[in-house]
Amino acid sequence: MIGHIASFLGAIERDEDGQRLSDNNVIAIEAGTGTGKTVAYLLSVLSLAKAAGKKVVVATGTVALQGQLLDRDIPDVLAATGWDYKLALAKGRGRYLCPLRLQQCSETAKAQDAGLFLFEDELAFQPDRQSAETLQAMDEALQVGSWDGDRDAWPEAVPASTWQALTVDRNQCAGRRCRLISECCFFKARESLEGADCIVANHDLVMADLALGGGAILSAPEDTIYIFDEAHRLGATALNHFASQCRLNATAQWLEQ
Repeated sequence: MIGHIASFLGAIERDEDGQRLSDNNVIAIEAGTGTGKTVAYLLSVLSLAKAAGKKVVVATGTVALQGQLLDRDIPDVLAATGWDYKLALAKGRGRYLCPLRLQQCSETAKAQDAGLFLFEDELAFQPDRQSAETLQAMDEALQVGSWDGDRDAWPEAVPASTWQALTVDRNQCAGRRCRLISECCFFKARESLEGADCIVANHDLVMADLALGGGAILSAPEDTIYIFDEAHRLGATALNHFASQCRLNATAQWLEQ
């Protein structure tokens, strides 16, 4: 059974004599904690990708492993080998502040402080004194370049309600039509990926990119070697992006109408 699963994952085709016809596409590896899986795949894949002219995308299931890869594992491998590789961290749009939203929220906070709103309870964003101070500090940090708009890089925890007002999703973003596109934290981060040899991302971002056809956020699939670390978490993430569902009763009622 394991052989059949491996053949399916690797899209293996064989001739009548059992010799492999297809290319080597997928390999699945399982080993205990601390056995050196990370070092093993980095040593093999980084050199292979460089020779083939491809990028490496290492996708993790947790933020903790992302930090471990960027802060320890990959730098240690590069230091030991002397290889010259450029690393980059890829995050989803929701992890970055939208400068336009920051501007709008800051204006709302100033107007509210001046008492210009008659019905404050109807405001989508209702800043208190602490959040207003946070907005000002964020704006100043962006202006001087001490912060890149990454939520995880902000020195203090940002309340979910405040951050929700400061970020946008793909449907809300105006993209290249935005008047503050030159200051966009997300697009600046994306530009840094173009020159990277190895990109560290999470499962969700990779699946989102593939759902868009590939190459929309990360490098194109045909130019990429993917490593899915913590792959036991990948199934649920893939289902969230590619599965469809319908309710039988609702569908039957719709057909009857």
